[in-house]
Amino acid sequence: MANRSILDVLPLDIVELVIREGKNYDRKDFCGLRLVCKAVNELVEPEVFSTITIHFIRDDSEEWKNIPQFLLSLVSGTSPYVRWAKELQLSGLIPIQFANVYWSQYDPWQGEEREAMLACQQEWLTAAIESLVQVERVEFVANSREPYHDVFRALATLPRLRDLSITFHSYSPFEDVPFAGFSNLNSVRLTGLPMTPHILDGVKALLSKSPSITELSLNAPYQSGGPEVKKVEFSSMVEDVMQPNFSPSLKKLTISAAPLKLSPPCAPFLRSLTSLEILNDSAHVQPSFWKALQDSGVHLQELKVAPLRQPIVDYLLSYPGLRRFTLDWPEQDTEDVEKIVPRFFHDVLPRHRDAIQSISFKHTKLGPWTINQSYLNEGVYLCKKLKYLTLIYYFPSPNEKHTHPVIPLANLFSEISDNLPQLEILRLEHTRKFQRSFGCGFACGQYFQTVGRAFANHIMSSKSQFFSKRPPQFDLAAAGTTFISKSVSAASSGSGPDSGGGSGGGEYYRFDLPNASDHLELRSDELVSDCDAYSGDEGFY
Repeated sequence: MANRSILDVLPLDIVELVIREGKNYDRKDFCGLRLVCKAVNELVEPEVFSTITIHFIRDDSEEWKNIPQFLLSLVSGTSPYVRWAKELQLSGLIPIQFANVYWSQYDPWQGEEREAMLACQQEWLTAAIESLVQVERVEFVANSREPYHDVFRALATLPRLRDLSITFHSYSPFEDVPFAGFSNLNSVRLTGLPMTPHILDGVKALLSKSPSITELSLNAPYQSGGPEVKKVEFSSMVEDVMQPNFSPSLKKLTISAAPLKLSPPCAPFLRSLTSLEILNDSAHVQPSFWKALQDSGVHLQELKVAPLRQPIVDYLLSYPGLRRFTLDWPEQDTEDVEKIVPRFFHDVLPRHRDAIQSISFKHTKLGPWTINQSYLNEGVYLCKKLKYLTLIYYFPSPNEKHTHPVIPLANLFSEISDNLPQLEILRLEHTRKFQRSFGCGFACGQYFQTVGRAFANHIMSSKSQFFSKRPPQFDLAAAGTTFISKSVSAASSGSGPDSGGGSGGGEYYRFDLPNASDHLELRSDELVSDCDAYSGDEGFY
C-alpha cells in the first residue's frame, strides 16, 4: 500500500494552523518539519525560505566561509530562496574604499581573507540579488564605503519589488544614489536620506514612476549644530506625479519637517492621506498647509507631531474621525502652549470621541501637558473607544511644594477602569521638578532610577488600591515595568464606612507584578526624600 500523507489524516486547514503556530517557536525545530513528509514540506518550505539575509559578517563561528557557496547557489538557481524569498535583508558588505586609511586597520576583514571575500562580492553579489525574482520587500542598510551603486542597480531589476526600505549611514557621505531605476513601488521608506540635489532628483524620478504609492517616509538626518540644510519644498518632489489624470493613492506620509517644507501646493498629492507623521518639529510646516488639507477634504486618522500648534488644532476641529494621536518630543513648546493644551483636552478630544483609540505622549516634561482632573473629566473620559492611553503624571518629591494638582493613583485607576471600558494599556510617565544644576552622568542616572523605583513602589502600595465596579481590563506600563491588576480582599483594602467604595457592587484591586517570581529592587519613598536638593525651578524631569 502506498504511503499515506498526513493530509489523509488531518484536514489541510488544521495542518496549516499547526505550521503557522510552529513559526513562533524555535526556528531549528520549525525547519525540521520539512522532514516529516512531502506534503508538510510543501507547506513549510515557502515559510522557511520566505526571508533571505545577505551580509558579510566575520565572526568566530567561521560561518562566513560559507558565503561564497551561498551566493553561488543563488546565482545558479539551486537555492530554494530563489523560489520562495519574498523579503531581502541586505547589510554589512565588504568596504571597497576607506575615507580614512587609519581606520581600515580596525576592519574585521584583513589580508587574504579580505581579498577572497572582496572578489566573491564583486563576482556574485549583484547576480545573486538579481536572481531573487520573487522578492517583494527589501531592507538595505547602505554605506557609502560599500558598493551601493551596484546594489541599487541590482535591486531595481527585481520585477516584483513593491516595498523599498533604505537606511543610509550618516557618518559617510553619499555623492549620488541611482533611485531613478526603480518603478511601480507601493511603499518607500528612506531613513537618513542625504539632502543633495542629485539624490533628491533621483527620489523625484522614483516617485514619478510610482504613481500608485501608498506609503512614503522621507527622514533626513538630524544635524544638531551642523550647517543649515537648504529647505526643499515637498511639492517640488511630487510635481511630476500630479499630472491632469492623477489619482491620489498615498495613505501614509512620514516626513522630516526641518529640511522638507510642507505647503499648500502639495495638498492635491495628499488627498487620500489617512496617516501623517512629522519629524523634527512642525515649525517648518506652513500654517496654510493645514488649511489646505482641510479644504482638500483630508481627514487624518493618525497624526504624530511636535509641538502641537494652533493651525493643527483648528484643522483637527474641522472634522471627526481621528483614531491615533501622538505628541512627539518637541525641542521647545510654543508660546501659546498654555492655551493649546486646554483646547486639546476640552475641544479636540470631544470632537473625536467616537473614533479615537490611542493618545500618546513621547516626553515626560513637567508642564502644561501634565494631566489634571479637568482634562480627564472633560476630555479623556469621553473617549470610550480608547485602547492605548499615555498620561504625564505629576509625582512630586515627599516635601516638595506642589506646582501641579496631585491626583491620587487610587482615584485615577478607579475612574479609568469605570470610564474607559476598552482600554488595554495605560502608560504613566511620571514627572517631577528637577534642578538642572544637579548635573548629569552617573549620579544623575542614579537619581532617575531611584525616582523610578519609588514610583513603582508607590503604584504597588496600599494607598494605590482602588475600587472598581468591574474587573479592570487594562495593564499598566510605568517606571520601565508592566503591572497587571489583581483583586484584593476587603480587609486588606481598608474598606469600611470611610473607604469611599464598596457599595453598588464591585471589588478592590491593586496593580502588581505579573508573576510572584518577578522581582524589583524597590525602595521606600523615604529613601528619595531629596526634595530640598532637587526642587529648583530650572529644568524638569
